[in-house]
Amino acid sequence: MSRTAADALLRTLEAKGMSLTLERDPTSTIDPRSGEGSSSDDRALADHALEALRGRTERERYLPLEVLGEGGMGVVWLGRQRSLERLVALKSLKRALAGPHARLKLLREARITGRLEHPNIVPVHDLGVDGDGEPQIVLKRIDGTTWGELSAAPAELERRFGASDALEWNLRVMIEVARAVHFAHTRGVIHRDLKPENVMIGQLGEVYVVDWGLAVGLEDDETGLLTRADLATDIAGTPNYMAPEQWGSPEGVDVRTDVYLLGATLFEVLVGRPPREGQTILELASQAMELPEVPDAIPAELAGVVLGAMQPERSARYGSADAFRRAIETFLERRGSIALAREAELKLARLEALLAARPIDRVAAYQIFGAVRFGFLEALRSWDTNATARRGLSRAARAMLEYELADGDPLSAQALLADLPRDAALAARVEDAVRRRTEERETLRATRRLFDPNVGRAARWWVLATAGAFWTLSPLVAGALRERAIVPDTLGFQVLGNVAVLVSAFFFFRWALGVMGRTAINRSTVGVLLVALTAQLLVSLGSWLAHLTDVALVHYFAVWSCAAGAAAVTIDRRLAPTMIAYAACFLVGSLAPDYRYWLAAAGNLTLALNTTFLWSRPEGESRELRQQLRKLRRTERR
Repeated sequence: MSRTAADALLRTLEAKGMSLTLERDPTSTIDPRSGEGSSSDDRALADHALEALRGRTERERYLPLEVLGEGGMGVVWLGRQRSLERLVALKSLKRALAGPHARLKLLREARITGRLEHPNIVPVHDLGVDGDGEPQIVLKRIDGTTWGELSAAPAELERRFGASDALEWNLRVMIEVARAVHFAHTRGVIHRDLKPENVMIGQLGEVYVVDWGLAVGLEDDETGLLTRADLATDIAGTPNYMAPEQWGSPEGVDVRTDVYLLGATLFEVLVGRPPREGQTILELASQAMELPEVPDAIPAELAGVVLGAMQPERSARYGSADAFRRAIETFLERRGSIALAREAELKLARLEALLAARPIDRVAAYQIFGAVRFGFLEALRSWDTNATARRGLSRAARAMLEYELADGDPLSAQALLADLPRDAALAARVEDAVRRRTEERETLRATRRLFDPNVGRAARWWVLATAGAFWTLSPLVAGALRERAIVPDTLGFQVLGNVAVLVSAFFFFRWALGVMGRTAINRSTVGVLLVALTAQLLVSLGSWLAHLTDVALVHYFAVWSCAAGAAAVTIDRRLAPTMIAYAACFLVGSLAPDYRYWLAAAGNLTLALNTTFLWSRPEGESRELRQQLRKLRRTERR
C-alpha cells in the first residue's frame, strides 16, 4: 500500500472513532450495530416488524400470487411468505376435488417430504391451511423445468448449462435422482411414481425429485398417514413406467420397485419415449411382464444398465438405487474405452471387407489393422475387462492370421497369435504353415544357389582362363614338337595323348568343382567339357583305326563346335561365338589340314576369351533360374 493510501485509511478510521489498538480477538466479527451504540431507529424498525408478525393470522402469512401448475388433485401457486419477504411454492387441493382422500394424500406428501431433508428433494418450509381451511404445503420455489422437457432438447442444454455432451449431462442428472431415491429408502420411504416429469431442473442445474404423493413406507408409521409398502397392493403409479408388482401384486412393493422406475426413467431419457406405449390398461400391464427393446444406437453397456434395472423379476434387478447409481458411474468412467472400442469396430468392418476382396492390398490391410489394433488396445488400457474391445482385438487378429495363412506369410501369422486367446488347434496350423514355409524357403535358397550364375563366378573364370590358356598354347607347342620330330606324329600317340588329357581333365575339373562350387552352371560347364574331351578321344581312336592321320585334328573342331552349341543352348546363349569359331576352324581345316594346329589354337583361344569375358562380371538371373523360381512359387501358392 502506498504512503498516500495509508494516510487516507488512517484518517477514515479516526473519523469513525475507531481505536488504533485492538481491544478484542482479531478473529471476532466487528458488528457496527452491537452494544450501546444502537440507534432509536433500529429499535423502531424491530418493534414494527414484531408487531406485524404478532398481528397476522395463519391465513395472512402467505400471499398467493399466480398459478404455477396443476396436477391430478392439486394446484401449485407462486406465493410470497410475508414474514421473510421471499417467494415460495404453495401446494393445495383443487376446490372441486377437496375431500378426505385428497386431504389425506396431501398431508401424507407433506409429512413424507418434510422428513426427507436432502439436496435433491424439495425442502418443505411449512404445513398449514389455506384461505378455505384446506391443507397447504409451503415448499421451496423451484424456478426451473421438468427433466422430461430438457432431456430431449440438446440445444437447450448447451445454451442453458453449457452441456455439449447431452448424454453425459442426462446421466449426471440420473445419478443425482438415484442418490435422492436411495436416501429416501434409507429413511424408509418408497416413491412409486418416478418419471422424467417428476424431476425438476433448476435454473443453475439443480436436480429435485418431486411429487411424493404416492409414497409408501417400509415400516409402520406412527402417524398412520403412510401406508406400509407390503400392504400397498392397489394399482398405483404411471402406467407407462410401472413395475409389474405395481399392477396389484399381493406382495406389495419394495425398494426394487423404485429401481425399476429409475430404469424406466433412464429408458425414456435415452430413447425419447416411455418404455411402454398403449391405449388400454391390459395392453400396458402385459408389456410390463417383458423387457423393453433397447435400440442398437444405445451403447450396449448402458443398455445393460437399463435392462438390469427393469427385469420383470424383482430378484433379478439391482438390489438398490445406490447399486443402480454405481452402475451408471461405472459406465461414465468406462465411456472413453467404450467409444474407442466402437470406433475400432467400424474400422474392423472396413478391414474385413478389404480382406474379402481379391486381390488384397497388403499394405492397406496392415495400415487399417494397425489402426484397429491400436484402438482396441487403448480401450483395454483404460478398461482392461472391456469385452467388446477384447472380442474385437481377437476378431481382427484372427482375420489377419487367416489371410496370412492363405495368401501371406506364416511367420506374420505366428506373430498375430499373441493377440488371440489360447487355441491349440490354431497354433498347430500356424506352426505347420511356418514349417512348410521354412522348407520352401530353404528349397528356394538352394535353387537360387544352384542356378545363380554369380555363385562361384570368380572361381569359374579363373579355372576356365587357366584351362583356356593351356588349350591355346598346347596345339602350338604340339605342332612345333612334331615338326622337329621331337614327338611322333602318329594317331596312336594322339590317342594316348587324348586319354591322358581326358584323365587329367577329369581330376582337374573334379578339384575345380570344389573351388567353383557345385552349382548347376558349373556342373554343366564341366560336364560339357568332359563330354567334348571324351568325344575328342573317340574321334582320335576312330581316325587311328581308319588311318586318317591328317584329318583327325580337324574332326576335333566339329566336336568342339557341337559341344559349344550344346553349352549355348543349355548354359548361356552367349557361348554361340565359340560354336561359330570351331565350325569355321573345321571348315577351313578340312580345306587346309596343314594349318590344323594354328586353327586349333585359334578355336581354343576363342573359347578362352568367350568364357572369361562372359563370366568376368556379375549378371542377372539366368533363364534356368527364373524358370525354377517360377515353378517353386507356383508350388508355394498351391
